[in-house]
Amino acid sequence: MNKNTDTGPDASNAKAPLWLVIAAFAMVYFVWGSTYVSIRIAVETIPPFFMAGWRQFLAGAILYFILWQKGEPAPRLSHVRDAAVVGAMLLLVQNGTLTWVEQKTPSAIAALIVAATPFWMILLNRVLVRGSRLTIPLLSGLVLGFAGVGVIVFTKDHAGKNLVDPLGAMLLLVASIFWAGGSSYSRHARTPKNPLQATALQLMSGGAFLLVASVVFGEPASFHFAAVSRHSAIAFVYLTLIGSLVGYTAYAWLLKASTIARVSTIAFVNPLVAVVLGSIIAHEAISPGVIVAGVLIIGAVMLITWKKADSVPAPE
Repeated sequence: MNKNTDTGPDASNAKAPLWLVIAAFAMVYFVWGSTYVSIRIAVETIPPFFMAGWRQFLAGAILYFILWQKGEPAPRLSHVRDAAVVGAMLLLVQNGTLTWVEQKTPSAIAALIVAATPFWMILLNRVLVRGSRLTIPLLSGLVLGFAGVGVIVFTKDHAGKNLVDPLGAMLLLVASIFWAGGSSYSRHARTPKNPLQATALQLMSGGAFLLVASVVFGEPASFHFAAVSRHSAIAFVYLTLIGSLVGYTAYAWLLKASTIARVSTIAFVNPLVAVVLGSIIAHEAISPGVIVAGVLIIGAVMLITWKKADSVPAPE
């Protein structure tokens, strides 16, 4: 392996300054918390896979162009291949599913279901690390977390309808497994010396996959620019420049600069930000069931990442 072009886990960010790590966490906490309601607004008048595909692809293309202008060398084929795997798992499967589900699901509810992602991230690392065992705190957290998801699935709104379609909830849970797997894989994937180039490749490949999915579902044929509302257009721009270009770049960098367990704590704050913004911006109701589910899920995430879980090593 060429040490000048390939980097292993944590190689490029092993000595990242604390202030930069904290700033990156704050960025992902609040920016990604705001993307749930932004997605909800964007898909009101833009087809989901079409919107998600262009959002991710354009963000990646902008970042890649900036790096190219600065003289960044072209990536190797192995870099492109590994970035495509990560892009498919994180963006095509997880982000594509989330965007599709939010057509009919309140953003706060979707955020709470996605908050189960740390369960899978910790579990995958425990399973893949030889000799690791499932501890009582971890098992207790899993029980609490899925109980919270169950509350969401069976809670009804004021009109007597389910807050979320059971199929949508199941798809989000499955998609979260792919996000966890992709996040773990990205820590050990072959990447260019500059981690930003890897991020650009992931965004462009994931966006391209989403656009293919959009074509498969026939979205371009039914899309008309004139039908896009001003609010959806603003949400799309925000998701592209802030949610993807800024937020995803910070997340990808943190996967190299911090531990997988610490990065998974993003789920502590994201749902809270999503619930508050969903209520303020989209006027989504916060029912007692949502509050109970939120307490269970966020409490579960805190439990499984508490102390010893926090030091779970990534698979070698």
